[in-house]
Amino acid sequence: MPPKKDGGQKAELSPEEQAEAERLQLEAERDNVMVELQLMKGRIKALKADNDRLVMESSELKVKLAAATSDAAHILDHKQSEIERREESIVQLNARRTELEEQLLQKEERIQELERIQGLNEKKLREAEKVIDEKQELEDLVKEQEIITTRQRDTIERMQTRTDELEAQVAEAQQRIEELRVRVTSSTDLRILFGEPWMVACNRHRLKGPLPADRDFNTLACLGGKMLVAYGGSPTCEGREMAFLSVDTMFWEKADGVPAIRAAHARAGHSIATMGRTRMYVFGGRSVHNELLSDIMLFNYDTLKWTSPIVKGAPPSAREGHSMCSGRDRMYIFGGRDAEGLRNDVWCLDHETMLWSQLSTAGSPPSARFGASICISDDGRRLWLMGGNDDSQSLGDIFVLELDRMAWTMLGTLGQQPTPRHGHTAAIMGRYLVVSGGCNHTGGGDPRMARCTDTWVLDLNSYTWECLHDSPPNMSVAGGTNPRGEPTHPPMKAQAVYTAMAGNMIFTLKPNREECLDELEVLELSMPEDIETLRMRAQKENDIVSKLAINDRAEISPNSIELSWRAPTKNADRIKEYKLMLATPTGVVKEVFKGRSDTYKATGLRVNHEYVFCVKAIYDDGSFLWSDSKAFRTHT
Repeated sequence: MPPKKDGGQKAELSPEEQAEAERLQLEAERDNVMVELQLMKGRIKALKADNDRLVMESSELKVKLAAATSDAAHILDHKQSEIERREESIVQLNARRTELEEQLLQKEERIQELERIQGLNEKKLREAEKVIDEKQELEDLVKEQEIITTRQRDTIERMQTRTDELEAQVAEAQQRIEELRVRVTSSTDLRILFGEPWMVACNRHRLKGPLPADRDFNTLACLGGKMLVAYGGSPTCEGREMAFLSVDTMFWEKADGVPAIRAAHARAGHSIATMGRTRMYVFGGRSVHNELLSDIMLFNYDTLKWTSPIVKGAPPSAREGHSMCSGRDRMYIFGGRDAEGLRNDVWCLDHETMLWSQLSTAGSPPSARFGASICISDDGRRLWLMGGNDDSQSLGDIFVLELDRMAWTMLGTLGQQPTPRHGHTAAIMGRYLVVSGGCNHTGGGDPRMARCTDTWVLDLNSYTWECLHDSPPNMSVAGGTNPRGEPTHPPMKAQAVYTAMAGNMIFTLKPNREECLDELEVLELSMPEDIETLRMRAQKENDIVSKLAINDRAEISPNSIELSWRAPTKNADRIKEYKLMLATPTGVVKEVFKGRSDTYKATGLRVNHEYVFCVKAIYDDGSFLWSDSKAFRTHT
């Protein structure tokens, strides 16, 4: 029988708590190092001040010594002259000796005075010699201090290097904390839309690599559901920049080496449409010379090259702010603004013949506008249009173009209506139209716009709107502030595109305060049919049991435990009987059941005690199979 499992486990710190503890420890070490550095700088400064004072005193003593030496020399010379004159006077004026005795006494007194002065000078000389000795000692001390200072400087440099390393570690820890902070905001919610369950998984990621700039009038596309491509925009750059984000590695790469066809390649206000998993068409926009464009460019991600396809027929007029989508080997363009103003025309480019043609439509067409979204149904028979801006305000109307008969129909929708918007992203997902992002301009002379950060779903059968991801459009173009006037979130560009869709995924980029795109929010939608498929798959997997196992759920009371077990699906009909073993808290193991039933209720148990069970399946050929042991505790 397998050994009894230990039910108690020590609580472990969560990753957030571990990261917080590491950050606090690193900050404490950094503060200690900075305190030691300041103390060392103070000591060095004091030693330098003492050294300067001693050098100054030595210089003053040298000056005094030189002056005293000069005075003594003058006095000795004068004394020698006086002695010579007296000797001459004695020889010449011996007769006048008596007369000059008094003068001699005076001279002797003078001599005594000079001797006294000489004694003083000798004393000063001895003191000067002492000062010289002290100076030598100070010079030796200064040399020692210089050696100590050099060592301390080396120590400071090592400590500074260590401080830099600690600061780098702190920065790295702060980056890890920020990444963890972004990750813990991820969630998976079950929503009820149109009376059916939807699973919405929201994951946020901090992006790495050379971050692209956040720009107005850019485009964002998703190639193959694995690569986000940001292209063009203004006015902070030429509009030629391309950046690729792998949604697997969350790493940005800039296409600095992509060859340009010509200067008109740089643009803003253009539109983009993907073909297959690696190709991307770009049409129109405005050049860096403020000229409207009507050319079409093709970018191939496999070769990282731009080409200029040869097209037939008259192309659409040069324009910006138009809508573009592709489907069923065709590319469609709607509206936008050309040199004459806003348009509501529809154009088609056949990818096989590369022939441009303007579609003649009937019915109730949309008004002229820019910034609308268009997308093709899965069967390629309908073109759906939502929103836009007619130069006075953002719009929220819905139109469908029946491509078989080229007739426009304006749809009346039910339910709560999404905020009117332009510059948003839309896609067909099954029988639903999903709309996300964009910008709302209320009109009425107010030039301000608000970003729309919500996601809405339109049921194309009932034409009913429901909100999938509710985030009010309160993030203004200039960015929000708290009561102290401090920014509460990074500003978002008024005319920038932050959202792209692929399959059941919605990718939304977010800028930081440096206006670089450093965060990605991924919404993964599981629609009702997807959830049903997953449920059936899980049910099928649950029906196939690979080993004998005791079920986790049991009916427990203070004195009884009723449990059940599952036999392996393979050869289940060959099981002859089961034996259930029980291990008591005192370590006694005994058989409590034998038979063909797969449930058993153990009674007469002690209150609030743990019991370990293990079941044995015996086959008709004598072979057997043990389950893993499982512990249950009776109630109090």
